[in-house]
Amino acid sequence: MVFSLISRVVNGVKEGVKAGLEGVSDVGGAIVDLVKNTAVNTFKGTAEVITTGMEAAGSVVKGAVTGVAEIGAAVVGTLKGIVKGAIRGVMESGGKQDEAVRGAVGQAIHSAKELGLNVGEAAIEIVK
Repeated sequence: MVFSLISRVVNGVKEGVKAGLEGVSDVGGAIVDLVKNTAVNTFKGTAEVITTGMEAAGSVVKGAVTGVAEIGAAVVGTLKGIVKGAIRGVMESGGKQDEAVRGAVGQAIHSAKELGLNVGEAAIEIVK
């Protein structure tokens, strides 16, 4: 059940980000609110996801990073915005800040590694 729920969040956020960024020239400027709003909409009616803010935030980040990568935008430049949006979305949906931060940052670094990006550059971009 939990895996299915996490998978739905990842895919929902990925598709929401892809659709929201279609035709947008300033991806970095649009990403924070887009990720936050997509997360909030994805979590509506799914209170059980928020019981673990780390998993929720990580799922949002994974979906958003995948969505950004699939449209061909530079992922490293959007990581900070993705993390911010994920944290805000999880918190607005009832999650705890500390769990959301840990989950979002951890998944952002993991996703960067999965995409073959420089993990050091990704980490610096997140905390700038």
